[in-house]
Amino acid sequence: MYFTDEELNQLGVSRKQTKTGTVYSIPCIICGNPVYTRRFSVNRTYKCKLCEKEIVKKRNAKAKAAKEQAERLLADDAGVDYEHFHRFEKGAAKFSRAYAHDVEVARKAIGKFDSIPEVVACIELLHIKARLIVHQKVGDYTVDFCLPDEKVIIEIDGSLYHTDEAKEQVRDYAIRYMLGDGWTVRHIPADAVMKRHAVFGSNMRKMLNARREEMGMKHLVSA
Repeated sequence: MYFTDEELNQLGVSRKQTKTGTVYSIPCIICGNPVYTRRFSVNRTYKCKLCEKEIVKKRNAKAKAAKEQAERLLADDAGVDYEHFHRFEKGAAKFSRAYAHDVEVARKAIGKFDSIPEVVACIELLHIKARLIVHQKVGDYTVDFCLPDEKVIIEIDGSLYHTDEAKEQVRDYAIRYMLGDGWTVRHIPADAVMKRHAVFGSNMRKMLNARREEMGMKHLVSA
């Protein structure tokens, strides 16, 4: 896109012709010092070399801090590896400070989560004050979340799993049979948890409170 000198001046950009061609002087978006370049686009942001170095420095410091945090965590729990650590941190990053306590409680099960949606679902379930067990063994099966008070099993279904409906029905039946009367299995798509986790939490609260009414129990206390 061609700009007149007047239009460039309005953007704080100057242009001059040299023996080797056109050179633009563009203010650094961070410090304001000039950045010299052969091309200019309004769709780009321009940073001077010193600011670029500072950004890289800060990025490296963040990565170092994350690694040190992971190492401290690994020292506390030998069963946790970097994959589980980063998986948990990615899931926890979706939440505001209002979830800080729930994130820390969920962190105690950091080595059990198989996916980011499981991390997100766990934090939301804790936020609505549900009592849960992560990756509970039921016979030969392992369920994502067991909520013993309401007698509910919650499975977070990713796109690569639970594709065989017949096997899934047999599995659900076996789980209900082994747990006994009154238990139910609920399947939740992973996408539904990731895209609108607060809605997932709200729906879980409604479902669990309905179960509690059937069982003559008090409703979950609002977060």
